[in-house]
Amino acid sequence: MDDSTESLNALAEGFVGQRMVIASPLQRKKMLRNAFSKMLYVNAAGYYPVAAAHQRRRNTGSEEYILIYCIAGEGWIDMEDKHCKLTANSFKIIPKNVAHHYGSSIERPWSIYWLHFNGEQAATLYNRYLKTAEPDGDYINFDEQRLVLFNDIIDMMEIGFDDLQLELIYIRALRLISSYIYEEPRRTADNAGMVATSVNYMREHINQNLQIKDLAAHVNYSVSRYSEVFRQATGHAPIQYFTQLRIHHACQHLCFSSLNIKQVCAKIGFTDPFYFSKLFKQHTGKSPNQYRKLYHKP
Repeated sequence: MDDSTESLNALAEGFVGQRMVIASPLQRKKMLRNAFSKMLYVNAAGYYPVAAAHQRRRNTGSEEYILIYCIAGEGWIDMEDKHCKLTANSFKIIPKNVAHHYGSSIERPWSIYWLHFNGEQAATLYNRYLKTAEPDGDYINFDEQRLVLFNDIIDMMEIGFDDLQLELIYIRALRLISSYIYEEPRRTADNAGMVATSVNYMREHINQNLQIKDLAAHVNYSVSRYSEVFRQATGHAPIQYFTQLRIHHACQHLCFSSLNIKQVCAKIGFTDPFYFSKLFKQHTGKSPNQYRKLYHKP
């Protein structure tokens, strides 16, 4: 990233559950010496959940291409005199060295994964993307594996930049970026759009005890048809998926906040701390207190 970046909000306190990693100049030099990573490398990556007041302006652009993937809420990108709106399950790739300004909706703050990438293959990937890019955000079928790849890349960048790590990051970055560019069809069928809408609804009602009838009714599906389509798209039953989202949200609070266990329960819609603790251990292998002792970041 370049020094012309104007930060329009303070990220010192950040957002609950945010992740961000940026390669140092020395680490960047190592990327350019590696036979794999010099073809495609990630210089920075992150996840900003419910990023209220988040904005960035780069008057001379960035030295890397920027991929922004919105998984919930809304936001916008301005570049080259064009205004682009991003909603849940849409993305945009910003070309390097192009002035841009982007930010989160005030009413419905976005949750985004993002990365900066470059390398010998980067221009080819971007030019391929341009052949099917839409003026507004490019909608893409929901796929949980993309979130796994984003988090894998962030995890690996946090571990280090030896040759093995660089090559593993290259493999995952190529797979991740290609999944946005080469998906066929890129524009969703009705069923895939339903699943994306439903997942977004789950995220926005994470503190409620949603039932499957509520989820099906929200997208105007019968319970049986909704369950069938959702499982085909995600590999999970709807309530199982919603429970995983709630546990993941609890993990964020245990890592990044000082809320006690009872308060965390309330944040994700559980009234019984004992039941919550039992469910949490089933999903993570640790009690909430054990998890906090291991991963809390003050």
